[in-house]
Amino acid sequence: MMLCIALLAPSYATASTNVGNEQKSFYEVTQPLSMMKETSNVSPIDNSVRGTIIDEKGVPLPGVSVAIKGTSTGVISDINGYYIINAKAGDILVFSFVGFKSQEITVGKRPALDIVMKEDVHELEETVIVGMGKQRKASVIGSISSVSIKELEVPQRNLTNALSGRIAGAVVVQRSGEPGQDNADFWVRGISSFGANQKPLVLVDGVERDMSDLSIEEVESISILKDASATAVYGVRAANGVVLVTTRKGVAQKPVIEVKLETGFSDLPTMPKLLDGVNYALLANEALGTENYTPEYIDNLRSGTNPFLYPNVNWMDQLFRKYSTNTNAAINIRGGGERARYYISASFIEDNGNLKNNPEADYKSNISLRRYNFRSNIDLTLTKTTNLSLEIGANMTDMHQPGLGNEYVDNRWFSPVELLYYYSYLSNPLSAPVRVPIGKDAFGNTEWGWGAPSQVGEVNPAERLFGSGYNKSFRSQIMSQITLKQDLSFLLKGLDIQASFSFDANNQTIQNRRKNSSTYNITGVDDETGEFQVAEITKGNEFLGYNVTPSSNRAEELKVQLNYNQIFNETHRIGAMAMYYQRDYVDQTAGSSIKSLPYKKQGLALRTTYAFKDRYFAEFNMGYNGSENFPKGKRFGLFPAGALGYLISNESFWPFKAINVLKVRGSVGLVGSESLPDNMRFGYLSYFGEGLGGYYFGMAPSFHEGIGEDQIGVADLTWEKGFKKDIGIELKMFDSMVSLDLDYFHEKRSDILIQRQSVPATMGVIKQPFANMGVMVNQGIDG
Repeated sequence: MMLCIALLAPSYATASTNVGNEQKSFYEVTQPLSMMKETSNVSPIDNSVRGTIIDEKGVPLPGVSVAIKGTSTGVISDINGYYIINAKAGDILVFSFVGFKSQEITVGKRPALDIVMKEDVHELEETVIVGMGKQRKASVIGSISSVSIKELEVPQRNLTNALSGRIAGAVVVQRSGEPGQDNADFWVRGISSFGANQKPLVLVDGVERDMSDLSIEEVESISILKDASATAVYGVRAANGVVLVTTRKGVAQKPVIEVKLETGFSDLPTMPKLLDGVNYALLANEALGTENYTPEYIDNLRSGTNPFLYPNVNWMDQLFRKYSTNTNAAINIRGGGERARYYISASFIEDNGNLKNNPEADYKSNISLRRYNFRSNIDLTLTKTTNLSLEIGANMTDMHQPGLGNEYVDNRWFSPVELLYYYSYLSNPLSAPVRVPIGKDAFGNTEWGWGAPSQVGEVNPAERLFGSGYNKSFRSQIMSQITLKQDLSFLLKGLDIQASFSFDANNQTIQNRRKNSSTYNITGVDDETGEFQVAEITKGNEFLGYNVTPSSNRAEELKVQLNYNQIFNETHRIGAMAMYYQRDYVDQTAGSSIKSLPYKKQGLALRTTYAFKDRYFAEFNMGYNGSENFPKGKRFGLFPAGALGYLISNESFWPFKAINVLKVRGSVGLVGSESLPDNMRFGYLSYFGEGLGGYYFGMAPSFHEGIGEDQIGVADLTWEKGFKKDIGIELKMFDSMVSLDLDYFHEKRSDILIQRQSVPATMGVIKQPFANMGVMVNQGIDG
């Protein structure tokens, strides 16, 4: 249960700049108005209004009609988007241009008015984020689901969790609400492989990154690519689908400031209800068939006589509290002009757990998570044909936990809260008192110790929470990317090229300040003094221990992309894309020399699209990718895919006005996966190490390690292959008030990378060799 109080406070202060001796202001109107037709060129005159007209990307717009409303006076902006018109204060200027929303601005005292025109986009002309680029919504025939930031504005710390139930084809399973452990498992169209790689490829602004710690406020949209046509350009990385996260960018407008403050509380509404001591004792006697707990013992439990000798503890109540608080604050600034556009964001989130604190300790035992996010996306127009983008994002997470958990217990991994639940279920209400008096200090005050459980294998859950110390972790993620885009229309109309380089760094430091507290048991009562007789059962530590575990990694990506888009005779729309890609990832704190080597990926991607009268569509995609996990000669693979689409509602004979969009589409193609189990590398290489042990030699025997084959290389190892088929329909009715997207999908995954289990032990191998042995079929319907 979550209760939030939110404050959203946009500021609409006018942005102004000085050009020469003129004061210039940006104005923006978002409501479409009628277009003025009468225009004429006017030379510079006195008492005139002048300025520059640009679009939202800062590109000057030539040919914009500027007219005084109710008169025939008008001008047209020149090639630089500049205009000048004779107008007086109080006149209404009408700005109109084909494909843009008309605007009306009342002339004030300032002589300069710079205008930002907004595109008047029809629904089918909207752009959709696709693999390695954008496409018009009408021409998209791959299976793609998208969600905008407006649909993600929910009180969630984790971006992945926010996708649950909001996007078709995304299977999001959150297994815990524990702060820091609440990352959801995420699959696209379910699980298609029982190999090592089951998760989708996540790209943030086109770069392979983790999206869970992104602030929701800095995200513009999220798209999921599901079928082969949409994912083939990513080749061996795309077998399980692709998630494209696009962060917000600056637009040419006056600065708009958004401030958000949320505060609320989290509830534990369904805590398990455990038996009290009396009912536990009665049922234990019934189950055992003997009087394990005497009637006198049960009566003392029922009356609450001496809780140190007759403990009756509800461990859940001792450890957990019902409510906790959380806070989320963010500030975003977005704006820009002809030369530069910017988006700047800063946010803070605090999420507290539902554990109780020990009032006697100098540190907290409850879980606390604080995360700080920052993003700066800047787009610069260097020339009329050259744009430069610089994206910098960062997040820092501080985590405080009790000094238990994040460890294996009984061959199972437990988080702090999971381990407390485990101990609470393991201990019955009669196991031990929470605290016991163990004596008096020099001032006559009672000293207390933790009660020791009476059963072997049990622990005192309260001691584990309040007396185990604490853990702290500090995690930081730096994301950066610079992109240069050059319009090549002077060579070929519709042609452009862009190159981008990204550098990411992730660092984490974990401090463990743990200890075990002493536990005590009351063995009896002194007949003379009436004081409890106490025995120390386990000897603890008086001071906190100290241990630090650092981890660090970095990644570099380089991409060069050539794009072509052109329409001929308003009938034939042709598009093409070619990209070269390479990535280096280094684990700087790797545990072995093999894993310390850079992880390298390299590939090419191609796409061609064709549309005839926006009714018939065809698309071909291809990825040619390489993997270091396979031997030379088998390192690169070709992954093609094709798709066809038919937008029936665009036909001239279409009779159903209530159905404004009806499209059928289908795709088929091949994708791949190259991950090895347990994050292993170079499956084709044989490793030699200590082998199966050693021997003792000499009159005074000394042990000597042997040398053996730790891993057997498989020379013909290759990647998993997924053959995907998809048939879909898109339907929109009543001006898109009602919409339906429905897909049937079928995938056969073959050559799944697994380890053999049939090699006999007499072979003397330590690890079973890898093999392309697995086959799996995944099919279904999503919408």
